[in-house]
Amino acid sequence: MGVPDWLEKLFKVVTHRNASLVYIANNKDSTISNVNFYITTLPTIIFPEKKSSLRDEFSSLSENNVLIRGAKEKEIYLVEKLQKFATITKKNDLEPIIRQKALFSAFSTLRSSNDTDDMSQLELEEKKIFMDLAKHGCIFKLILSLDIMKAFLYGFSKEEILIRIGDLCNTCDILSKYKNVQIVIYPDANNYDPIWTIDDILYHKQLKFEEKNNYNDSYWNSDVNEINRFNSEFDLDFFKFKKEMEIRFDALSISSLSEYIYRYTSDWISRHPIL
Repeated sequence: MGVPDWLEKLFKVVTHRNASLVYIANNKDSTISNVNFYITTLPTIIFPEKKSSLRDEFSSLSENNVLIRGAKEKEIYLVEKLQKFATITKKNDLEPIIRQKALFSAFSTLRSSNDTDDMSQLELEEKKIFMDLAKHGCIFKLILSLDIMKAFLYGFSKEEILIRIGDLCNTCDILSKYKNVQIVIYPDANNYDPIWTIDDILYHKQLKFEEKNNYNDSYWNSDVNEINRFNSEFDLDFFKFKKEMEIRFDALSISSLSEYIYRYTSDWISRHPIL
């Protein structure tokens, strides 16, 4: 299912506002009680085996408390880092673990190929690199927030939010066959800025979101203690959210991540007239 199909479904939800996660029809004069959900066998969670450090192979990417200011400057720096990282990864046939914790993630965008401004092209290149790395075999572990209210507070319109969610659903469909890409949903409101780590090599945090534009600043560091501390906390959260998500998949007969995102968005819209 492509982006236009997901967008059509999402806009229908906005129009009808009746797509809650659980819908019981023909229940007039009925009493519902003692309802139990029986959870059957859940999918096995597979964590990547502990690998030796790749810091030597990626030594040219190392940073020491670098702060980049300016949205365009930040994005240029990020794309240059990712291009260099991708070159080393593919040349040496490496499979580093990329962890990402963010709102919707860099795997989705509301930019299109028709947008010719520099920021749009940089963001599209960022997504392209991530998609190429995923197909190459890099291990991705993503915790995505679907905090729609936060997107509103950032200044995005209803249409822009639905476009980005539709693009996220499409990306999830494309990547569903790649077992090296594992994505979980952080379902509640979040109070964090995007944080990524590339194995034990780089820590990257984006700061100071500018309304409807992008994050204005970014922080980079290669301190192994800071990276490992984040990675350990991330993996604990990842395991927790993955278990919770699998239970919902099973209880609600959901078969794909894109469907789960659509159902979550539908439920949120049904409860929030703001959209």
